[in-house]
Formats: sequence, C-alpha cells, structure tokens
Amino acid sequence: MRITFKYLFALAAVSLFAASTASATTIAFGTTPGGSPSTFTGTTQGGFTVTPSAGMFDLNPNQGNPPPGLTGGNVIPSGGTSSSSVTVTDGGDFTFTGFDMNAYTAAATYTAIGTLVGGGTVTYFNGLTDTTTGSGNGHWITETAQLADQNKEITSLTITITDNTHSTEYGLDNIVVTPTPEPSSLFLLGSGLLSLGAVARRRLLA
Repeated sequence: MRITFKYLFALAAVSLFAASTASATTIAFGTTPGGSPSTFTGTTQGGFTVTPSAGMFDLNPNQGNPPPGLTGGNVIPSGGTSSSSVTVTDGGDFTFTGFDMNAYTAAATYTAIGTLVGGGTVTYFNGLTDTTTGSGNGHWITETAQLADQNKEITSLTITITDNTHSTEYGLDNIVVTPTPEPSSLFLLGSGLLSLGAVARRRLLA
C-alpha cells in the first residue's frame, strides 16, 4: 500500500512539473559585449525567432541592458533608417510582457502590436517615448505592458521604433515573451491533479 501511495504521488509531481515548465523567455540579443556593430539579420532564442521586418537595426555589442542590444536610427554605423521594426514569432501562441528601450531624444517613439489568436490585434504601446533620454548607454528603461494585455494570446508581435527628427539613435533589448502551454501540457496538468486526488482519497479510505 505504501508503494502505491509513493508511485501515485511521484506521478502527480512529475505531471504537474511537466505542465508548468512554460516560462518567460527574455530575448537579449547575445551575451558578449565589445567589438563593432553589425547589421542585425535575426536571432532565435528559447524557441522564439526575431527578424527585422522593416528598416534596419544594428546588433550593437557596446549598447544594451546589458550589452549587446539593438540600435537603430539614421545615425547608426550601417546607415540606418528613420523607422525600424522587428517581428517576434515562435510557431505557436504566446504572450508578451515588455521590453527595454533607450532613445537619445524624446522624438523617438515605440509601438508594439500583437496579432491575436483567432484574428484581430492588440496594441501594447502606441507612440511610447523615452522620458529619461540622454547620451551614452546609461538610460535604458524597462516598459511593461498593461496586465490585462499581458494575458492575451498572440501569434506574432511587431515592435516599431520611429525617429521623428531623422537625426537620433534608439535602442531595443530584452523582449520578454512566454509560450502558451500546448494541449499536451494541459493534459499532463489534469493527470497530475487527478493523481493527487487519488492519493488523497486512498489515504482517507486507508
């Protein structure tokens, strides 16, 4: 009888753990600072793919929170553009929490829009500006989406930064996203709860 209890409890614990392994991924664009900026062509981290979808970003090993991070604008070494976008996907559904930003003047605006599961869009940020602007790499701030929007499941996320003066630089780093649990994970969660219920019932009847 003891072995049965241990077996059921172990099964429940494993099932619950497996169902809860979906955790947030912070897309940080690398880990090694130093060197020269290069044109950003895309990256994959934690199952998420980030690709440039409009304009141009540099992967900048000397800027970020911490470096490296993405920088854009007309003044970046690669030439740059006044507006740049990246799109985040993971081949499934996910949620968005926020990102780190750094604009050298308040003229740069940030917009983040997600494509909702089933159709439609959700606008997390629209015309967001950096209110702590300044030169150098010490003015990165973290922006977090409204709590209600963080729970909305999306299939893609597009972040666009626009330099409205055509003469500044802007930065992007640490995009925080979380994959939505697959149906198989939900099945494991249900199995774990049922197993725990069986353990409790057997103990009461023993």
